[in-house]
Amino acid sequence: MRTVAGVVEDPRSGGDVVPLDELRLLRDLRDILRSAVELQSPAAQVIDACMEPGGKTAELARLGGSVTSGYFQLRERLRGFPPSPLVDEIAALLNYHQQMVEQALLFGYRGFEEGRERILRGWSGRLGHPAKRLRELYAQVRRQLAEPRATPTPKSRS
Repeated sequence: MRTVAGVVEDPRSGGDVVPLDELRLLRDLRDILRSAVELQSPAAQVIDACMEPGGKTAELARLGGSVTSGYFQLRERLRGFPPSPLVDEIAALLNYHQQMVEQALLFGYRGFEEGRERILRGWSGRLGHPAKRLRELYAQVRRQLAEPRATPTPKSRS
């Protein structure tokens, strides 16, 4: 492979080229998606704990704050990306995750005992399909980066 004018040329792919900016964006998206997927487990913990009756701990509030802050920071990182359907979908999924955790915290700490059963029915899927979709997008971006034409080698000194 060689780099010419900001483009990676891969001889194995018949001369296909991949702009370096595209590779950087894919790598950055992969990192954002990885972080978002890693936040899903603590997000589910917060949601589950907030749905349980009884008092809530300061530790749970800190964890919930950390999770919502994490999703917010990832959304902010996306703001620097050029607009695209993929970036828009990721931003919407991150917003959904953040909002679900925030709503669970409000529910858990404000003590809505009346109507708890009705509310819980709507929360039965935790993060649901959007969480699965976020994991699918992460796998998709990882596959794109693993394709031979998308893997540049270090520049040679010529």
